Amino acid sequence: HTLVGAGGAEGAIDASNILKPALARGIIKCIGATTTEEYKKYICVGIATWIGFQTFINIGVATSMIPNTGIPLPFFSKGGSAILAIYMAMGFVLNIKRDV
Repeated sequence: HTLVGAGGAEGAIDASNILKPALARGIIKCIGATTTEEYKKYICVGIATWIGFQTFINIGVATSMIPNTGIPLPFFSKGGSAILAIYMAMGFVLNIKRDV
């Protein structure tokens, strides 16, 4: 059985150590099999959801339907960190699209 642990020091309890007994007993047949194509899809969907959520919240604030939350409008922020994060995310998406 191959089960990779993430984020645990030696002797620490992480998700892989918790699931190994169930895997050995045959309770769990297959935990997951992913490819880089699936990861690319999930990254793009996550970034699109992030931008869509920010836009939805900003429209709600602009129309006074929800209280002001301080979430900037994507691609038009005055703050440096928000605009940097959104451009970095779009760089990931464009890099993934270039590889496909």
